[in-house]
Amino acid sequence: MEDESIRQKVHQLKSEFIRKSASGLDVNDHDFLGLVFLTPMILMALANDEISLSEEWELNKKARMLSTGRYFFEPDPVILSMKFLIKRIGHWKKKFLELIRYCLEVHSGNGMAFSAKRGKKELTHVDLSKEVLDAPYFFVRFIAFLFFTDENEIKPRKVSTKEKNEILEIAKIIGISESPVFLKFFKELIIY
Repeated sequence: MEDESIRQKVHQLKSEFIRKSASGLDVNDHDFLGLVFLTPMILMALANDEISLSEEWELNKKARMLSTGRYFFEPDPVILSMKFLIKRIGHWKKKFLELIRYCLEVHSGNGMAFSAKRGKKELTHVDLSKEVLDAPYFFVRFIAFLFFTDENEIKPRKVSTKEKNEILEIAKIIGISESPVFLKFFKELIIY
């Protein structure tokens, strides 16, 4: 968190979250921001009204990726925080997604579209490669986190209709629903 405005917003939201939903929780600002970035995955998992075992496994794996430390012998603060968030996700959804939007805006210089080709119907693979290279790193990591279960293996994600609708709602709140990169990966989702 190099940007002071992001650091302040994260600290304020963390303080409010602990005060209203997680009394006694001990989590640093970096780990709390990790929790914020898990919110879209939590919402996708809850789109079908409950979190399956495989979804819980994936959430825990991603939480550990976002943690500052290697919590092998003690509870991971991001995973612990996630349990509090899941209980009151309806209350925190908009605030957490708005913080993600703010982070994306700060890291992209408010160029949320990430493209001059917005009117283009569909990106070719060459266009997509160029868009990804031109997009802010923060945005690319977020897209990978959202669309791929394993960032080392790029293949379309299988989702339910409810999950696909949730992804689109999240993208609208975050402000990336018009991004050609988002639209390309969104179109390739496989409905099961």
